[in-house]
Amino acid sequence: MTLWCFDKFVFDSRSGSLSRTDEPPVVLRHKLAQLLAYLLEHRERPVTKEELLDTLWHHGDYRERSLTQSIRELRQALGDSAQQPVFIRTFPQRGYQWIAPATTDTGAAAAKSQPKTRWAMLGGALALGLTLALGVWLLSTNPPKTQADSSPPSVLVLPFSNETGDPTLDWLQLGYADMLARTLAQSGAVRVTPPGTATALLASSGLDWPTLPTYLQGLLREQGIDQALVARVRLHNRSQVLDFQLMSAEGAVQQGSIAYPSLTDATGQTALQLLHLLAPEQDNTLPELALPGQSPEAALARQVLAEGISAMQTQGAARADELFQAADLLVKDDPWVTACRAKSQLLTGQWREATARLEQLRQREAQHPSLAAFVHYWSAQLAFRQGDMSTSRKHLDSAIAEAERQQNVEVLANSYRLQAQIAWQAMDWQAFTQWQVKADNIIPPNASLSVEADRLFYLGNPISQGLEKFPGEDLAKSAELIKRAHRFYSELGHLPMIAASELALARNEALPLAERTAVLEQAITRYAELRQPYELTQALIYATYFYLQRHQGELAEARILRARDTAATLSDHGLDQAIVFYHAFALLDQGLDQRHRGLHGPDTEKLRAAIAQFDQLLQSQEPSVMRANALVLQGWAYANLGDDEKALHNQRLAMAASEHLNLDTSYGYAVYSAMRVYLEQGDFDKVVVLADKPVTTRQQLAYAARAFYELGQFDQALQTQQRLQQTFANQWTDADSERLEDYQLAVQSGRSRILSGELPAHAIYCESDWYLQPGA
Repeated sequence: MTLWCFDKFVFDSRSGSLSRTDEPPVVLRHKLAQLLAYLLEHRERPVTKEELLDTLWHHGDYRERSLTQSIRELRQALGDSAQQPVFIRTFPQRGYQWIAPATTDTGAAAAKSQPKTRWAMLGGALALGLTLALGVWLLSTNPPKTQADSSPPSVLVLPFSNETGDPTLDWLQLGYADMLARTLAQSGAVRVTPPGTATALLASSGLDWPTLPTYLQGLLREQGIDQALVARVRLHNRSQVLDFQLMSAEGAVQQGSIAYPSLTDATGQTALQLLHLLAPEQDNTLPELALPGQSPEAALARQVLAEGISAMQTQGAARADELFQAADLLVKDDPWVTACRAKSQLLTGQWREATARLEQLRQREAQHPSLAAFVHYWSAQLAFRQGDMSTSRKHLDSAIAEAERQQNVEVLANSYRLQAQIAWQAMDWQAFTQWQVKADNIIPPNASLSVEADRLFYLGNPISQGLEKFPGEDLAKSAELIKRAHRFYSELGHLPMIAASELALARNEALPLAERTAVLEQAITRYAELRQPYELTQALIYATYFYLQRHQGELAEARILRARDTAATLSDHGLDQAIVFYHAFALLDQGLDQRHRGLHGPDTEKLRAAIAQFDQLLQSQEPSVMRANALVLQGWAYANLGDDEKALHNQRLAMAASEHLNLDTSYGYAVYSAMRVYLEQGDFDKVVVLADKPVTTRQQLAYAARAFYELGQFDQALQTQQRLQQTFANQWTDADSERLEDYQLAVQSGRSRILSGELPAHAIYCESDWYLQPGA
């Protein structure tokens, strides 16, 4: 341990404690402490971004964004300024350097922490409540945390290995491991990362399970976790034996065995014995043991609860709900059974029942404080799924406060990610990024594949219906990340996460369409089998858009009608507008003139049906993303019916709504749609007027170039076409090259000739697929 002294600060690099004169110390989060220590240790020179990323973020997938955010947080903690730095100077495009004088005091710090034996203490702890003889042996010990280290020790609980020879006991791997992790967390003495999150960490780091100790130590160091609990369960003399290892990030190991006739029945006693090893300086107590009582019913309920927890992660919420219901019948009104049942009912679409259970738990929050974070998070999830963002945010505020107080990393990270989803829906990219960075600093983004899928947002994102796209996504990188996770969860047989990863892969536009089609249909089938109607509806809504991209309107309509029927089983689901929007879009696709693609001509009946559907969305005059995009698409329908006046009226309204909401891409769609109507009318001057609008789409430049050509302004036409080539190089086509030659020839000859018509405004619904994969 090293104590650093600079200005009015003292920084303990081991505990992360940052103290300032006359102010109470604060404990920096682990990554922030690592960053500060590294800058101090190399203060004689600028440290490049690459060096910091390679040293501190080598397993991260959003490293540079996290580094920038961490530098910003560190400056805030120090009261520093990027413009007038006192401590950290930025070298643009290069890196950072610590510039303040700093001294160290390692001798005094080292004297504070000395290893000592735990034999006597351990022996006494393990003797408490044991019903069978217990052998414990220690390979090595870690020094206890000093008083200066105010943060509790942290432990990663990995899935247990079932070595009983009985496959019916496989639920011990995740169910009992999760139950034990939750009980450890209830003590408040340790910061616990539970098995479900642990598997996500392994997946995001590209590690198999089981994995080599050296890889596990690297994961612990990367995540800033002190120890990992690795265990197996075996049978011996009619008892279940937990053989465990506590492995530190430095490689030190404590190991032993704990035996009981039923491990689930002795979860509290086992947790206490482990706590004496994890936090020996604490006076460890467990105020809320799961399912108290010694009756046969309570004992059976403990086992059934563990089976349900395991089933939730492997077989899905429907099977878990059956088990939680059985536990509820065995032990009435147990808070943890009630909480687990509320979650399973929420996921299986029993929202009224879930609402009642969550409300019941909130009323008893004072009696069961360790449940508060869990209850508020799932209350926020339910409100989000019902479209009530205000209520969702209120519950998230409470969930985050409780999770921070309890050191509940899982709920904290999931709450940050849900905040990010709410920001995404509002298209507040800055807030989205900030929440994502906070979540990524706790658990890598792949730990929540549903959010990873949302990062691949475009027109068809199920939580919104816009034409906007998040500007910072690396699709190829995300594809590799999700494929790796899909393999990992497939090997483990975790069905809900397999479905989530399949839907995420289907949304990734960097993958071949054939591959995306296959995994999309697999995800739909899997969610139907899992009996999770909300997720199934989301997958069907995305499938609707997916087939619209390929101009397969009949397939799209079949998917959205199935989504409508599935959503009807949910109460207050908040998806009505999305379903109406995509039904209208599917009808529109079947009605639009597709002869430029060698397909059908306009279908008047389908177009009028689409207009009627869009009218349902346009009854409200309040500006919204939905309204802006419905106006654009309905305008296409009017244009195909030859009603230019209504088509132009729609696009003007769409421009105003998009400008009001700062929807750049939607604004571009409305502009070029109006330009195309004027081209058809031969009113080229009005096209040129619209060419002065901000350019966000390729069609604006294509139509402007054609208008200049028809007006005899050949130089302007050529320059505009060249601008299109430079600005949208990845969307340049052979047809664009031919048009460029036409304009070059006109400049050279000074004469125009009759050219083929321009593509209609509706030729491109979502530019990315057509240009990433020509001919699709």
